[in-house]
Amino acid sequence: MTIQTLNDIIANHTAWLCGKSGGVRADLRGIDLRGVCLQGADLREADFRGVHLRRADLRGADLWGADFQGANFQMAYLQEADLREADIRGVDFLGADIREADIRGADLRGADLRGADLRGADLRGADLRGADIREVDFRMADLRGTNIVVYRGSQHIVYWTGNDEIRVDCECYTIDHWLVHAADIGAGHRYSDAEIAEYQMVFKLIAQWRNYAQSLSSND
Repeated sequence: MTIQTLNDIIANHTAWLCGKSGGVRADLRGIDLRGVCLQGADLREADFRGVHLRRADLRGADLWGADFQGANFQMAYLQEADLREADIRGVDFLGADIREADIRGADLRGADLRGADLRGADLRGADLRGADIREVDFRMADLRGTNIVVYRGSQHIVYWTGNDEIRVDCECYTIDHWLVHAADIGAGHRYSDAEIAEYQMVFKLIAQWRNYAQSLSSND
């Protein structure tokens, strides 16, 4: 796709958003847009399903309510982008820079977020069930109300939904209970000492996230 064609699509989409005659919703399904610059673009509710946006620049773009199902955002730049209420199911964000993006209420089920930088991102109410979040940097991110799979461990997956309970396989207890009794619970399921230490580390990280979220709430 040429830059002129892309610019025409964006112009028609802007007209559609404004309710102007001749406006057409942007349909970019399956298009190869690797490395494209869409910095600050207004593409609310656009159709990006299956689009290739590897290393694309979408910093500050308004992508509210857009459909990104199955899109490829590997190594893309999405700092301060607005992704509220977007459909991001199954999207590949491997190594993407998503710092300080607004992702409130977005559907990220099954997304691949490995190695993504989400520092300072607002993820309140986002659905991260089944997302792969290995090596994600969540520092300063707001995770209140998220539904998140935290860790795919050597034995079982750790589930945390942003409240005060963690579920591991069939065992569901408060965060503080896991911090105190993880070794005994793990031993009861025949975890090795190394595996118990692995899960204890995860529980401590979750406790840190919870405490940070509580500190934010107390300052609201």
